[in-house]
Amino acid sequence: VALSPKKMRFAKHTGVFETAGLKRFVDGVISGFVRTVESSDLPKVVDTVPWDGGDGEQIVEEEFDLADLMAD
Repeated sequence: VALSPKKMRFAKHTGVFETAGLKRFVDGVISGFVRTVESSDLPKVVDTVPWDGGDGEQIVEEEFDLADLMAD
């Protein structure tokens, strides 16, 4: 998200979260190619407890032989 508190406007980045994509987004906001949306109030910043990763599930993918897939 790019926020202009002075103008009370923001833009939301929906692309890939990598250096090149973020650079294009920021350049687009600065040049006016990315549309900004008016905001009536600034977002509130709250303190939270950092996530420890304890409640997340680890996804275990099933291993298979590519030769089995190519044989069909």
